[in-house]
Amino acid sequence: MSSGERYKVQETGASVILLQKKLDTVHVAKDQNAYRIVHKTGDVEVLTGPGSGFSLKVPTVLLTPAGHSLGLTWDFHDGPLPRLKEVRDETDTLLTVDYSRSKATLNVLPGHSEGYRVELWFQNGLLAGVHHFGLGTDAPLVWNFTSSPIGRQGVWGSWITGVSMPGGMSETVYYPQDGSGHQFPASAHLPALPYVTRHVQKPGGGQPPIEVDYSYTDKNFLGGHSGAAWNPDQDSLYGVLTSYSYGSTESRAGNGQPSETIRSYNQYHLQTAEETRQNGCSQKTQTDYYASAGQPFDQQPAQFQLPKSRTVTWTDSRQNSRTETTQTAFDAAGNPQSQVEPDGTRTEWTYYPASGSGSDGPREPNGFCRLLQSVTRTPAHTGFDAPVYKETYGYLQLQGTADPRVSAAVLKSLEQHYADGRLLREQTFAYSTTGPELGRLARLVETEYPSGPGGPKYAATHGFAFSVQQEALVQRHTLTSHDHLTLTRSQTRSRFTGRLWSATDPHQNAVTMTYDGLGRMLTRTRNAEAAQYQATDTIAYETAGSAPFVVTSTDATNNVLRQSLDGMGRPIRYERKDTDGDGTWYTVRTLGYDEQGRLSSVTEADHVRGTGQFQLTG
Repeated sequence: MSSGERYKVQETGASVILLQKKLDTVHVAKDQNAYRIVHKTGDVEVLTGPGSGFSLKVPTVLLTPAGHSLGLTWDFHDGPLPRLKEVRDETDTLLTVDYSRSKATLNVLPGHSEGYRVELWFQNGLLAGVHHFGLGTDAPLVWNFTSSPIGRQGVWGSWITGVSMPGGMSETVYYPQDGSGHQFPASAHLPALPYVTRHVQKPGGGQPPIEVDYSYTDKNFLGGHSGAAWNPDQDSLYGVLTSYSYGSTESRAGNGQPSETIRSYNQYHLQTAEETRQNGCSQKTQTDYYASAGQPFDQQPAQFQLPKSRTVTWTDSRQNSRTETTQTAFDAAGNPQSQVEPDGTRTEWTYYPASGSGSDGPREPNGFCRLLQSVTRTPAHTGFDAPVYKETYGYLQLQGTADPRVSAAVLKSLEQHYADGRLLREQTFAYSTTGPELGRLARLVETEYPSGPGGPKYAATHGFAFSVQQEALVQRHTLTSHDHLTLTRSQTRSRFTGRLWSATDPHQNAVTMTYDGLGRMLTRTRNAEAAQYQATDTIAYETAGSAPFVVTSTDATNNVLRQSLDGMGRPIRYERKDTDGDGTWYTVRTLGYDEQGRLSSVTEADHVRGTGQFQLTG
């Protein structure tokens, strides 16, 4: 699913059952040749196939809680699997995909000014490269992939083992070739699943490679050495009643300070412990869950995968230690109910029932218990007085959504803030109810009660108006204060990427921005509305030049700063240009990193013409 959850499905004539699902986070309904998946967030996915007998269904419509939609078009006939052809919203084509024998071409925002092309290159059916043409056809950004046969005699096929990236950075992973790996339960009769034993990153820019080694316990997430019966349709470990744990060790060398991180998991694949050791010191985190040891999966509580407590212990090289524990509670719907911090601060949450409660708690249209009713924060007991803060929430049900497949949307209409039971602040919300802006905030009223509800109050009203101008979405924000002072500001953004193109403040000072095809800012112009007062900052980018990446910034008064970055995007050198002298570049700061990727040195330099350089290194 789009949420990342994965379930095996058991179908009957009219219903769909998700196997091994506990929390009520998603509902699946069967409608003739389609599946309708409703998430707890209110998002809806519609999955269809070319015929009722076609076992594979793909998403063809994605709906927001307000009914706005994306449509996905697939090719079901050219190949054994469906291939994505197009993505559209209600007004525009956002993506088209063209296929040939050796590559797939993704046309992002075709026909629009921000559009660009990405090509996926294949060799022997395997991904060999990605070419991004956001900077033009003559300057593609290229990722090259290396694949290698995995397992003894390549029994697991070819997997990606290396990638080189724009700027020169590379990553490589290593697998054992002797047949070792994670063992399946004996009844599976499958060869061991290979695991990564080493991961190497080479960032370039004169920085050392980062090497990480991995080792694993004999027990593993597949259920090896558990005695469980193998079932490819279910998680075998969910049926293990005895205590079962597995884990891994991550080792990093370098700079004379080796470190290792040991992680442990239970049979429900929940991380129960993580300990990092270095220089004789350690930090250990232990997590206790709702899962009950010795109980079969069917008898586990719905929230069995959620934490009850988290304990962190720090130990120094002299074996002095300190421990902090955070306690949490969740209801059967997976909603947090309480959290107690190590210092005793307590936070409590309450929720409206799915069926609704009163005028501020409408019925949740999809039957989920998710609408927050209140949050109460109680400070720790100390020698000082501190109020108990509480926030309460109310909602409205918006009928007539943008798509009939979404019956109604529930939106926040009220928010109130209290201190020791006294009302301090209130917010009310109103929304657009028609057209393409349906569900967007239209009006917000903020009322302050400095002396409580019985004293004077001060209200400020925010009005929001939106209009579409070709590829732009223009937002006007009008603020009216309690004493009837009115201020207006506006923003113009891309309808497709959300990039800010221009902004005007209440004093009508305007700033405009331009971007390159990767979305990086190129210019920022202040006082854009008055040519004689314009001040423009420019930014230029270079890839694989004197460093993996170089960014040169020039402000309106011609001060120039050049920043060099390694292949991981970490700064390694700062330079300033002597613009009012001979134009020489002077290095003012250099940075270095160790073999574990940590900042290891910073050198600050100052320059005086004709006298040389002064350095300060730390």
